[in-house]
Amino acid sequence: MVRPTDSVKLATRWLTPTFSTVFFSTVGKVTAELVEEGLIDKDGQVTKQAEERLGWKREFRLPTPGVIVKGCLDDCSTCEPAREKEIELELARKELENELLKRRIVLLDKEQEYRCCPAGEQAQPADG
Repeated sequence: MVRPTDSVKLATRWLTPTFSTVFFSTVGKVTAELVEEGLIDKDGQVTKQAEERLGWKREFRLPTPGVIVKGCLDDCSTCEPAREKEIELELARKELENELLKRRIVLLDKEQEYRCCPAGEQAQPADG
């Protein structure tokens, strides 16, 4: 048995337009208006008249210095001479610090050898 409310729901479902129906009819209306105004042709492309009337072009130039900057790891002179000398001196300082550390390690090893007693002997306490 079909209830009256069921038949109203069925009729409403069939009479209510779907999204696609509304979408395509709206697109069709908008397209027709744009064609009528001369903004697009029937293929959907912008007309030349609309492009000339609404489009714009602008050319500009960016001023740049006429200097080529080459910042790489090969032989280059990007740094000033004073900066190059500073870098060279810093590297030499680091090299000398490494040499000093190596010598200290050698001296500490020798000192450890002198301080240590031969095998089997104990260190004698200092009289104080």
